[in-house]
Amino acid sequence: MSRVRAMMPIRTAATAILIGFVVLGCQSTVLPDGTGNTAREAETPEMETVYGFADYPIYETLGEAVREADFVGVVEHISSRDELLYPIIDDCADPEVNPQVGQRIKQKELDEAANPGTLATVRVVESYKGDIEPGRLIEVWQPGGVKDGVLYLIEGSVRLTEVTNGKRIMLFARYSSYSGQFGLINQDVGLFVADSDRLEPVRSERTIVQSPFEATLDLVTQAVAGDAAARKAGKVPVEPPEKCPLLERYPWPGQAG
Repeated sequence: MSRVRAMMPIRTAATAILIGFVVLGCQSTVLPDGTGNTAREAETPEMETVYGFADYPIYETLGEAVREADFVGVVEHISSRDELLYPIIDDCADPEVNPQVGQRIKQKELDEAANPGTLATVRVVESYKGDIEPGRLIEVWQPGGVKDGVLYLIEGSVRLTEVTNGKRIMLFARYSSYSGQFGLINQDVGLFVADSDRLEPVRSERTIVQSPFEATLDLVTQAVAGDAAARKAGKVPVEPPEKCPLLERYPWPGQAG
């Protein structure tokens, strides 16, 4: 019989995602975690495995993906480690957007609510949107990782450390000034293999991500140029920056010293 592990739906500063996990049983084989993995808890074949879901916004076109992303660029994976994602609790955000606003939650409850994830360090190779200097290292958080000796994986998604069909990855990500980390705009169009001009879906030993659209590096360049032109003409609404000091801890890495 499957068992539900209650995980609190949370909002990160980068994007809103609903994460849930259900225990489907132990798995005899677990993916290798990739060269350079520095996870605090190693994944082993005997580890209990929990498959779950992450409910992201949906983007059906390349233009929508470019418009949503703060950073679009080609990166190379350096290393990964397990990293829990805790609910953001503050007193100056919109309670309709973040239901944790103003709550007083004990640390034990926060630890139980924290979602397991994987924090990857990647090196920027080429920046299409976001103006991050090539060679700079940035961090990308993805749901799915080890917590309390259990491996949590998201159905239909591939973590950067699991990609088996390429080394250069096109990233569509949003930035969190709260954590100083990036998060994918969603699991379907957040990552592509960019070893050639044609962007290919990422795959791992357990799954292949199905993207709703096809793209090339040239088309990405055109979409970024179109997005910039639309913003200049006032055709794309631009949300004002967060005014809460809690959400302004880290400068944009493109401007960081």
